[in-house]
Amino acid sequence: MGLRFIRDTGYCRHIEGDPAAMAKLFDGLIDGGGAIFVSERAGIVVGMLGLLIFTHPFSGEKVASELFWWVEPDSRGDGLELMRRAENEARARGAQRMQMIAPNEAVARIYRRKGYEYVESTYQRKL
Repeated sequence: MGLRFIRDTGYCRHIEGDPAAMAKLFDGLIDGGGAIFVSERAGIVVGMLGLLIFTHPFSGEKVASELFWWVEPDSRGDGLELMRRAENEARARGAQRMQMIAPNEAVARIYRRKGYEYVESTYQRKL
C-alpha cells in the first residue's frame, strides 16, 4: 500500500519507494516512536495513517506528525476515522499539537474544516 501511495500521488516525482526502508519505518513507529492505524473492509486493509510523536526542538512540546496517510480510492470515507484515531492517540500520549501534510488543496480544505491552520510549505530539489 505504501508503494501505491507513492506511485499514485505526486510524490512519485520526488521520492522512490524502498520496501526495506518502509518496513524499517513501520517497525520503528510500532516499537514506540509513534503509531500506525489501519482501516479494513472484509479483512483487507484499505487505509493507513502513520504517526510520529516527538519533542519539538524549538518549543519542547510533544508533537504528533502524520508521516503518511493513504486510503484506497473506493474507501476514501474511511480516512477521517483514521485521522480521528490518530488525534486521539496523540492526545493520549501527551502530544500538544498535531501536524498533517496537505499534498494538494483538496486535502488542505479538509484540514481547515477540522480546525487545522496553515503553517508552512516545503520545497525540495535533487542534489
